[in-house]
Amino acid sequence: MIKHSILFIFLIFILSNLQAQESISITDSIQKSHYLKALDTIQSKESRVEVIGKLIPLLDQDPIDYPNYIEESVYLMMDLEQYDQAAELAIKSFYTFNIRLNQTERALHLMDTLELVISKIEDSQHRGNIYFKKGEYYLNREEYVNANKNYELAIKSFGKKDSIYVADTYLSKGTTNFELGNYLEGLEDTQKASNYYLNLNDIDYFINAQNSIFILYGEMGMHDKALKEQNKLIEIIRGHNKKESLSTLLFNKALTQKELGDLRGQENSLLEGLAYAKSIESERNGTVLIFYAVLAKFYADDDLLKANAYLDSTNLIKKSTNISPWFLNQSKLLTSYLYSKQNNHDLAIKINLEEFQSAKEDKAKTRMLSIYENLYKIYENKGDKLAAYNYFKLYSNLKDSLKNVKQVNALSYYQSLFETETKDKKISLQKADIKILEQQKSIEKRKKTILYLVLILILFLGFTIIYYLRKRSSNLKKQLVLNKEELVSYTKRLLANAKELKILKDEVHKYKKDFNKIDESKNIETLMSSKILTENEWTEFKNRFNKVYPSFLIQIRKNYQDITNSEERLICLEKLNLKTKEIGDILGISKESVVKSRYRLKKKLNVDKDIPLVEYLEN
Repeated sequence: MIKHSILFIFLIFILSNLQAQESISITDSIQKSHYLKALDTIQSKESRVEVIGKLIPLLDQDPIDYPNYIEESVYLMMDLEQYDQAAELAIKSFYTFNIRLNQTERALHLMDTLELVISKIEDSQHRGNIYFKKGEYYLNREEYVNANKNYELAIKSFGKKDSIYVADTYLSKGTTNFELGNYLEGLEDTQKASNYYLNLNDIDYFINAQNSIFILYGEMGMHDKALKEQNKLIEIIRGHNKKESLSTLLFNKALTQKELGDLRGQENSLLEGLAYAKSIESERNGTVLIFYAVLAKFYADDDLLKANAYLDSTNLIKKSTNISPWFLNQSKLLTSYLYSKQNNHDLAIKINLEEFQSAKEDKAKTRMLSIYENLYKIYENKGDKLAAYNYFKLYSNLKDSLKNVKQVNALSYYQSLFETETKDKKISLQKADIKILEQQKSIEKRKKTILYLVLILILFLGFTIIYYLRKRSSNLKKQLVLNKEELVSYTKRLLANAKELKILKDEVHKYKKDFNKIDESKNIETLMSSKILTENEWTEFKNRFNKVYPSFLIQIRKNYQDITNSEERLICLEKLNLKTKEIGDILGISKESVVKSRYRLKKKLNVDKDIPLVEYLEN
């Protein structure tokens, strides 16, 4: 009986709530209709702004009416010189325009319009947010240069009371600098954001900022430091139910472990991070999408079944309409290699080339490096060795360039730390009493002396290293010249031997003709018919050749493994720009035989007859 009573009360409660909601819905509909009819008759700008202000909450972000009335209200307020009210309404509506309704150009146009009258907007929060929203628009489109420019303007526009907005801007600006390869600037921006969040006691965003700092450590080649700091922060927040932060931290920890070569650790971090991401949101969101894409690429070479399963999961998520373009672009890049593993090379190439154009325009070198890596592997899978080699060269050159940038940024980072510590010490000196001040000055003087000595030592070592490198370079150049001279001399000796042998052969024929010494002349002819370039002579010639062209033969053997020894000799002599007759003399064959051998080799390598053999092999 009690159970039935409870159930009855529960049903009444549900029905009353449904009736209340239905009643609210009907009321909203009546009010919306009333305000729309009123707008048909109202001409006064002030009255229209007032009515639209009451109408907007009832539109439920209708894709047509909502943006139309927002824009009308903003423009009317500007006509009425209510610039701060116009800015506030536009800024509040920006997310709905840009993300929820995906009317990005209208969102940008609103901010551009307000920027024209920004000097008339009094509130610094509104002025800064106009530039911040523009930065967000460009960041979502991966136009990092424009995004960075607007974030800088936002920071200058915000006032002292806008600390939370300044923190958000520094964090976003750090992201754009990271994408542009300005790692030190990105680190400084992100550290400033982290300090702001800590002072504001915003722990979640403090964790996000710290996570970005770890990424930048990795981009400067400081992977051990990044992993150490990541592990510390992960252990701290495990007990605080920060699943979203743990998911992001574990994802970036996996990237660090990849750089350190810890594949097992990378796999464990990705799977644990994915579990956290799935536990806090639907699987149809950007974070889970990236996890699936990275895992698809992770398993592509070793476990194609798992890789394809994760690829299928990414395709399901992409059907969602609320995924940010950044997540979609990243997932396409990550999974493109897997398409190649499935022999769908053309699709994989198309995806990477499309992404390359935007990466090149944005000067996003980290993304360009990833695209080059994908392309050379994809062409390798396709069997196009020349294209694979060309993209591998681009990948290697850019990787070396970024490595140098990382080293410079790491050096600048430590120099910045030193300068910061020096400034902090100076500030503490100003607050101390006279006696302590004098002591500190004395210590500072000794430190400066030591620093000067260290700098002098560094300069001395630097000049010594430069001198050594120049001397070594000069010696190498001299040695190369000597090696070339020896190779030329040895080649001339072989040619001279060949000429002498030819003279001897002519004499034997004359001797045979004059004296008819058949038996003896046969023995001499047998001796002369043997190869002029003997194995010992070839070994010595090859050693001298390799000293002058150290990687020439290695590269040819790598690219053309079925080259025979006789073909290799022909190629070497061709490399020395010898005439056909000279090559024949050294190899002990006729000029016509050299021409035939060259023709057969070109045919074997699919070389056009008009293209010089060595030129083709070197390119």
